[in-house]
Amino acid sequence: MVLGSTSVSLYALLFGALSPSTGPWGGAVLCWGIAALAASLPAFFYVRWRSRVAAYWRKEAMPDLDDFDLVLQDFDSDNDAPQPPTIGIESPARASRK
Repeated sequence: MVLGSTSVSLYALLFGALSPSTGPWGGAVLCWGIAALAASLPAFFYVRWRSRVAAYWRKEAMPDLDDFDLVLQDFDSDNDAPQPPTIGIESPARASRK
């Protein structure tokens, strides 16, 4: 919504300035192109930069999932009723303690 309102505001400002020299139809087309590019390009570069920064911090904060093994554990109970197996994630540090 912010991108749309910015583009519309820029279009209105440009149309008021350019329509006397280019006419109503030429001014409309020219102002639409300028407003779309002037509002969209900075937003595009900001979102691209922000996604790279977020990916870097996500990579630093998350452990490498290849270091973890998926183990299937079957817990025994006091009675003979079969227990459904549970799935757990075992880290390399925990596996070395066994």
